[in-house]
Amino acid sequence: MNKKKAITIICICIAVVLVAGAVIQGIRLYNREKDPYWQAAKKLYNVESALKEVDEDWELESLSTVTPYTYANSEGVTITYYHCRTAYLTDDEVKLEGMNTEAIEQVVDIEILENSRECEVNGQAAIIGELDGRTYLCWTLDPENSCVIEYAADTFAEEDIFRMAESVQLPEE
Repeated sequence: MNKKKAITIICICIAVVLVAGAVIQGIRLYNREKDPYWQAAKKLYNVESALKEVDEDWELESLSTVTPYTYANSEGVTITYYHCRTAYLTDDEVKLEGMNTEAIEQVVDIEILENSRECEVNGQAAIIGELDGRTYLCWTLDPENSCVIEYAADTFAEEDIFRMAESVQLPEE
């Protein structure tokens, strides 16, 4: 009788462990489907598969993602800081002089900015200009990290915007 109880308890324990593992895996899959990076990766795979059907020679070189941080005050005035992160997927060392325009142009096309001028943020090349009533300050921290601050020109002093920009540090890994 004791042998049967022991076997029954062991079987129940194994069943509980298996069910718990299945539940954990289900939660992981559910959360992964909601992850924006996973969604981007799935779309990228679809594009890459279609491209390779056309010609096998295509290879993904870089992937940029933009994360906007929008702030608003009590009057509803907004300012948005965009962090543009680029991952380079080739073995070649990336040498970037000036701004990473490919990443920045996911936020704003710097070629069509009005009243634009070159400037610097912490010694790095930058550009500031207007488009559709908004002002954009764009700069690159390093080949993998670029930034854009978007705001209504009449709501902030330019020196305050530059002070904000100069406070931005490289993200810690």
